[in-house]
Amino acid sequence: MQWTIDANGKEISAAATVDNLKWIVVKKGDGYIFEGAIDPSKDNPAKPGVGKNFKAEVGKLIGLAFHFNECENGTREHQIGWTPGGAWDANAYGDLIFDAEKASVNIHGKLAATWASLK
Repeated sequence: MQWTIDANGKEISAAATVDNLKWIVVKKGDGYIFEGAIDPSKDNPAKPGVGKNFKAEVGKLIGLAFHFNECENGTREHQIGWTPGGAWDANAYGDLIFDAEKASVNIHGKLAATWASLK
């Protein structure tokens, strides 16, 4: 599924809803820090029912793609990702392994992932 958040910290789209995503965006110098908690078990308008039986467990591995789009002129001009390849190419996903790390957002009952800085 795809959860989309805007760098302004206010707009969400795709599978993201106020019920299945809690996030913060912090602008630091000329960069941004994104932190979020996703609940894949909540229905979403993009793919109803997908994820409803998902159970996160410490040590479980899933595929993940994390991308930034440059769309200041109304269309995507550039895209940079955590892994090479397109945002929808499952073969290009990186590995996400769940652990018990604490986050700044309330992650109770949510799928949460935290990254260091990305360049």
